[in-house]
Parts: sequence; C-alpha cells; structure tokens
Amino acid sequence: MAATKESMKVAVEEEFQRNLAHYFTLYCNFTQEKCWDPDFRLCQLRIESATVGPPPKVTFRFTTVPEMCNNNGDIHGGCATTYIDALTTVLLATMSQPGFYSQFGVSRNLSITFFKPIHRGTDVRLVCTVVNAGKRLAALRAELYRVDTGELCVMGKNDKVNTDPKVPVQKL
Repeated sequence: MAATKESMKVAVEEEFQRNLAHYFTLYCNFTQEKCWDPDFRLCQLRIESATVGPPPKVTFRFTTVPEMCNNNGDIHGGCATTYIDALTTVLLATMSQPGFYSQFGVSRNLSITFFKPIHRGTDVRLVCTVVNAGKRLAALRAELYRVDTGELCVMGKNDKVNTDPKVPVQKL
C-alpha cells in the first residue's frame, strides 16, 4: 500500500522532531565539558516549538540570568551572539547527514543587530530559521523577542560552511 502524501509529510516532521531532540540534548551536554559554550541549564533553555517547514524553524525559550548579563544587568552582546551561533547550529544539525553538516560546520560570518536591551530575568523567545542550506554554505537567521511584549530585541544572521569530507559516490 502506497504511503499518502500526508503520511509522508507527517513522517518527515516526526524525524525532524526526533533529530532536534537528539542534537539539542547532545549540544546541551557539550556544556558539561570544558569548552567555549554556555551552560544552557542555567537559563532553563527549552524547545518551545519546531517545524520542518519549509522553512525549517525552531523556537527556543529561556530566562536571562545574571551569568548572561553585563554590568548594566542586560544580556551581554557576546552572550546573545553565542546563543545565536549555538542554537542556529542545533537547527542545522537536524538536517545533517554524511557529507551534509554532520560535523556541524563552522561559522563563516555572524552578523548581529541589537535593537533593545534584554534585562536580567526576562523571558526570551529565540526563533531560528534555515534561510538556505546548500552543499557548502548555509544561511541561518535568528531573532530574540521579549515574551511579555513580543518586541524584537536582537536579530542575527549566521553563515555556516560545511566542513564534512566529501562522501564518495558508490559506483554500481
């Protein structure tokens, strides 16, 4: 019996959700190692929603804590940039396969624009979207919103380079 178009769409969405849960957990566990990444557990980072799209998109939620803030009590620019870099990478990883971002790639260009401060204790929604993902380059977008007002506070663009070795083509 042939699968219907709708059942195939559901299967793709379910696989996307499983991959997202896997890579989110994997990335959060990286923070237990001694490396440059935030400890996402401090801010109660969680997945709010996700869709395979098009375009593929994941919405994360967290609350800003003192460890994320500058002397003014606002989220530090470097912290916001790190979250954008890390969480857009988690989204890209959900699409990975051998030869296609399975090693997560490297950031080629991060462009961050700050519109409004995000104060300590603020509930934040971070929306990550895949704009385009080709064989060698991917363009990812992220926006940070205040949950209480819906205001856009930070917008980021992350251009990634695929660092996977080429997968040999098998000849029959």
